[in-house]
This record gives sequence, C-alpha cells and structure tokens, in this order.
Amino acid sequence: MVPGTKVDTIALPFGKSPKNKQLLVSGSFAGQRYSNRAVLLVGADPAPAPISKRFNPMRLPRIQALSKDKASGSEFWLDRIKNDHPGRYVSDGDPNTTTIPSSLESKCDKTHLNGATLRVY
Repeated sequence: MVPGTKVDTIALPFGKSPKNKQLLVSGSFAGQRYSNRAVLLVGADPAPAPISKRFNPMRLPRIQALSKDKASGSEFWLDRIKNDHPGRYVSDGDPNTTTIPSSLESKCDKTHLNGATLRVY
C-alpha cells in the first residue's frame, strides 16, 4: 500500500505461531517472498533490551495500548517503570553505544552489540 516500504516485522494474531517456526523468519506466500527481522507476540510484558540474553527477535513480547486499569496496557507499564525503576532507562542518544550498570553485565549477550561499544558503570 506504500510503494518502496520494506515490511520486515510481523505481529502474530493472538500470538499464534505456525507449527513450522522457520516460517516466522522467512518464506513466501502467493509468490511474494518475505523475511522478518522481528516477530511480535500478543501483548503482555515489555520486551527485553536487545543486548539481553533473553532477547529473541523472533519472539518479542509487547505491551498493548490499553487503559491504565489493564495490567498489560502501556500506561500501566510506563507508570510501573517510572515508579518502580527510576532511572532504569539510560540513553545518551548514541546508537553506537550501550550503557548499563555493572550489576547487569552478566545478563548481557555481547554478540547482540553488532559492533556497538558496551559501556559499564
């Protein structure tokens, strides 16, 4: 519908995966080839950071855009992160650097850095 736009992410309806998991990564349908960089599951928890050992781009959880009263909605999660984990998100705006506290270094998969620098404080 938008000429020249590359679509490389899919949100699974109701979080249902195909029996053949390779179809999540790539395949073809009606003569049209596709390749996904990420597959989003049904709404639940926020996704782990890309450098996390728990990060799997083919099984990314996501939060839903629901009201604050719903335990899986965006307002709920944004309030929880702000109140329970002040200062949890740190960004200096440099996409080539990931900065984490030393207490989280053991939970990182440094192969996910893709050439970026890891800064530990």
